[in-house]
Amino acid sequence: MMIVGAFFLIMRECEGKRIYRKVWSTLSQCIIGRRVLCFFRLIGSLFFLSGFLGAHQPILVEDQEISIEDLFAAQAYYAVANRKPQQYRFSIEDPAIVHLSFLIPDFHQKSLYASLVRNDASSLFFFQGDQASWEKFYEPFAGDTYWRGGRYIKKLDRGEYILYVWSRRKNIRYILAIGTEERFDFLTIAKMILSVPRIKYSFFHRSPMTFLWSILGITYFLMMAVVAFCIHLCCRLLLKQWFPERETGRFVERILIFVLGMVVALGALASTWNPFLLFLAWFCVIESLSPSFCGLWRRSL
Repeated sequence: MMIVGAFFLIMRECEGKRIYRKVWSTLSQCIIGRRVLCFFRLIGSLFFLSGFLGAHQPILVEDQEISIEDLFAAQAYYAVANRKPQQYRFSIEDPAIVHLSFLIPDFHQKSLYASLVRNDASSLFFFQGDQASWEKFYEPFAGDTYWRGGRYIKKLDRGEYILYVWSRRKNIRYILAIGTEERFDFLTIAKMILSVPRIKYSFFHRSPMTFLWSILGITYFLMMAVVAFCIHLCCRLLLKQWFPERETGRFVERILIFVLGMVVALGALASTWNPFLLFLAWFCVIESLSPSFCGLWRRSL
């Protein structure tokens, strides 16, 4: 709070002076100038390399029977095992190598069992969590640490298969990881980002705000800041053409808009990480720091 107060005190002293406008103008030219392509390439590279290399599409399981449509796409099913087995059904058209593995967030809850059965009732794989060998595993996608065990990599023939997963205890959380092919388009990436806060809250029972401490979370958060800044610049360029003579807002109004942006940001980070709310929060913060603050609402006589 002292740092924020000192920053606004300095900003108030510099408001309306050349140094304040010069800094803002230089920053604007840097973003909208020739370097914009390199800038977005850098952000995009960090976004993909930090989070999506080796990542699985997260799926929060809420049903007892799950149909796996694409067995070879990298997916992670977040589920809770009980005494009644959960059923994962899939089919194979041509003989192919299948990748399955189990992860648990808590090493002390290893009471997890699984059995892979073919449609002719022949058992192909049986997993006992309390007798398996577990290794510590860090998932860079959301910044979580798990214990991984029960890997199953084998070539399966054509047919229908059912994977049963259950536990002798109640509410044992686990993740079923399948596939190795990483298929990411824009829609898939958006679903992945928005599903992580929900998984943090529903599966890990932690605040969605912890997603901010992962590389992917902070990258997404900063990308929304870049989008808000670029749109803010476009709005200011239009206002400069429409309202060449305008009066800047008061310092108290800057504080109110800044606080509003911080409140909206905290609300978004603690809930769904809604992109519109994050954009609105960054837009309010940037607007409160703009030298032409409140130009949309005020005009000089």
